[in-house]
Amino acid sequence: MKLLSLNANQFCGIKNWKDVELKNRIPYMNQIIGFVKGFLIHNDDGIVILQEVPGKKILELYNLFINAFPDKSYKVVHPLNEDVCELTIAITNKFSNWERKTDFYSSTKDIMDKIESHNEKVVVASYSYYDKTYNIPYQNRCVELYHRQRNVKLLGVHMPIHYTNVKVQNREKHIKDASDEFFWFVLAEYLKNNKDNNVLVMGDFNAFDGNCIYMEEYQELINSGYTDMIKGKITFHKGKTNIDHILKTKSLLVTKDNTDVLNDIEFSDHSPIIIEILNDFL
Repeated sequence: MKLLSLNANQFCGIKNWKDVELKNRIPYMNQIIGFVKGFLIHNDDGIVILQEVPGKKILELYNLFINAFPDKSYKVVHPLNEDVCELTIAITNKFSNWERKTDFYSSTKDIMDKIESHNEKVVVASYSYYDKTYNIPYQNRCVELYHRQRNVKLLGVHMPIHYTNVKVQNREKHIKDASDEFFWFVLAEYLKNNKDNNVLVMGDFNAFDGNCIYMEEYQELINSGYTDMIKGKITFHKGKTNIDHILKTKSLLVTKDNTDVLNDIEFSDHSPIIIEILNDFL
């Protein structure tokens, strides 16, 4: 069973999305559609996690892409919020054993009890004064699935990276966005709570070895009992960095021999990353 993750870069190939008109994105979209279908043809129980798929605010591209995977042949797992510009989604074959889960979002109340004393500005950023509830931001950036037959939890993510530059004593300092910090905190709590289960987290973390604003948060995930199966491999062409990752728990006995990075593609500025789970590993 192979699992693949790819940042689709809004169907802009290796270019910046601001520089590509919608009509010129369709050829890149069609290449990605063909790539996904080709991958799933050879992997009955495989799954593809895609980040930066155009959301409903770019309705024409959204409809064209989703309609390319009809219900009679595929299951498309949508995030909770699609009324935005970009989405993280999952695609698998119709009769695969993957099913949608929402545990990642269902524990908000428990997480908020912990976080209130952790970071006041994060609490404020996640609080809705309209309905007096705490809300997890970026509900367009995560999908969660469960493979009942193999007892594997899978989380597909696209971690945000927003900050403000300010000068402190004539030195520039990055001030992290409060909603970003909250989302990282929720992910960290989820992974801590599941460290003894068979868990995989795949996607674009926007965190890499070196001077990265969210490297501390990424390292916290590793320290909670997870192994990065793609560590040190270049996955983002523009920056020549490794911002795409596959994290796994110790109980999931997969070696780096069962991972791959596909560098010979031209329909995105990210490389697809793959991990294979073999029957005798569970």
